[in-house]
Amino acid sequence: QELKKLLTIPSDVVTGKRFSLNLGNDTTLCPGATLKLDASQTGGDITWQDGSSNSYYVIEKPGLYWVRVCKSGCMAIDSIRVNYTILPQIHLGQDQIVCNGQPVTLSVDTSIKNIKWSTGASFSSITVNKSGTYWVQFQNDCGIVADTVSINFEEVPTLNLGRDTTICIGDTLLLNAYHPNAFSYYWQGIQGDPTYRIYEEGTYIAKILNKECFAVDTVHVQFVECLGDFKVPNVFTPNSDGVNDLFEIQGIPFNQWYLTSCNRLGNIIYQSNGYKNDWSGEGLASGIYYYYLVNPQTKKKYNGWVQLLR
Repeated sequence: QELKKLLTIPSDVVTGKRFSLNLGNDTTLCPGATLKLDASQTGGDITWQDGSSNSYYVIEKPGLYWVRVCKSGCMAIDSIRVNYTILPQIHLGQDQIVCNGQPVTLSVDTSIKNIKWSTGASFSSITVNKSGTYWVQFQNDCGIVADTVSINFEEVPTLNLGRDTTICIGDTLLLNAYHPNAFSYYWQGIQGDPTYRIYEEGTYIAKILNKECFAVDTVHVQFVECLGDFKVPNVFTPNSDGVNDLFEIQGIPFNQWYLTSCNRLGNIIYQSNGYKNDWSGEGLASGIYYYYLVNPQTKKKYNGWVQLLR
């Protein structure tokens, strides 16, 4: 339609002296630039592609522009195509803190040519493994487009609570998660101090944070009955003389241990669910008997034999 309109000759145009009209060569402009077309040099009747008749026409967007001038019975026509350069969008993303120390790849659209990185590379992507500020830029006659990103490779803290362990009932254990670069400490999900004291059996979880990076470790603590002075006699003499009349086990807490005694045939001859060092061997003849001690809480077990002498 534009071409038809351009080539339409007004009915009042007659043969006359020819004249020249030149809007210039097709061109490409930078973003935001304008181009002023001038048809005033002809001194005739001017008609632009949009029907306006000013001597000048200012271009602010891409397209095909033309002007027709009639003068002294003659007509001249010229056109120009104007394009605009599109600057690419470059975005390297947000600044990063990298915890695992693995290299980071920075990249831009592969369709962008003539780029330059702060490292001197000219590819669409680079791989970095050192903390620093990195930039990339694209440059042409219209200007420079660039972006910058900071990459910080942070040391991952180490945490070792030690192996699973067993301690005596009544004792405590102090766990230590201290790290010189740690900012905060969490025990069982609750923020606290670098150390944590254990009073009861269980699995304990520690987490330490160093800015954005963290480490986690667990340890299982078991409590058992510790009988430092534990001693089972190998003989007792229930003859009512007041000396060694009972089967007395040294170092055993009352009511915490189960005792079962059997004869040589395996028959149970005595049983107590909370032994109090009170088995007297009543009704039994002299001889060898076997005992079995167990702590139902800690599962600690002892067994052996004892001789009863009358």
